[in-house]
Amino acid sequence: MHNLTVTVIIPFHNARETLQAALDSVLSQTYDQLEIILIDDGSSDGSGELADVLAASPMREGRIVKTLHQEDLGVSVSRNRGTLAAEGGYITFLDADDTMDPGMIAYLVRLLRETGADIAGCGFQSVSAKKPPEEIPEPDAGEKIPHRLLQGSEIAREIIMRHDTRVWSKLFTRKTALSARFQEGLTIGEDMLYVLSCAGPETKYAAAAAPLYRYTVNPEGAMNRPFTRSYMDQLRCWELALTRIGAVFPELLQDRNFCGSLGSVQAVSAVLAASKISLLPGKERRAFADCLRTCRERVKDALSNPDVRENLPAGYGAKTSLLLHAPALFGVMTRVAQNCKNASEGLK
Repeated sequence: MHNLTVTVIIPFHNARETLQAALDSVLSQTYDQLEIILIDDGSSDGSGELADVLAASPMREGRIVKTLHQEDLGVSVSRNRGTLAAEGGYITFLDADDTMDPGMIAYLVRLLRETGADIAGCGFQSVSAKKPPEEIPEPDAGEKIPHRLLQGSEIAREIIMRHDTRVWSKLFTRKTALSARFQEGLTIGEDMLYVLSCAGPETKYAAAAAPLYRYTVNPEGAMNRPFTRSYMDQLRCWELALTRIGAVFPELLQDRNFCGSLGSVQAVSAVLAASKISLLPGKERRAFADCLRTCRERVKDALSNPDVRENLPAGYGAKTSLLLHAPALFGVMTRVAQNCKNASEGLK
């Protein structure tokens, strides 16, 4: 396959309602050389069969669509399988309920070529039925794309301090994409760990702001569902991130601002998990008492660094204090706040 081909990896599980729109947004790209890999992760709603039909449809020259099927093994397994199957010189990822601006891939390929970077990234816009996507004009071919060029530890700093943890909206050279693997078994945080694992001392990342990826706001997404033990993955992923940073970029652990930001993210993740537990019915809540203890321990560990508190988002100073010193009151306040929110939304 031509080394300028871009492989787009689209894993999906029960995505019959959105899969075609996702694929159509790739087929509508202004960039010509595309390999699209649809990975059916144990779907039971007919989306696997739909993918086969879509892959067998006539394509423009330079476009290839392939379908892979597997048991329900999770998005990380799907992405790893897609990466290993990819034949393109560049690799990117698209979630099956999202879409791309028609010029996104051409924009990111051009950014890689202009900068000689290993990773190129753009911004995103959140879309929904109430908020359709905004069309973004393609940049003038005679002008360089505005960007920030980061290298090595600067990439890790970007991930933590600017929360640039997305794997989608990024284009990787083949060598860079194959240098890392998604952490199988994690359901939250696997994107961040993958991007961090792609970053070595010589890695270059060109970050642009144009919002060319269209992220679909899903009220039933993983972050909006009731608490399950898998939600604790977000705490585990930051432990793994700290291990990676210590091994590859140890100098960052001497940086007060960086450590304050990292500790803040860890504390906020623990508070969010504890809030999820607090919203469960009493019997279920008690069944996750061990998880709540772990959340409190993570907050305590994070706040042992005095630089963390000043990096906490507004309101989280009080939340962390309540969780540590008055967990029962933390639970009551969380439920009251949720009831007020529900009542407010009901009036709209």
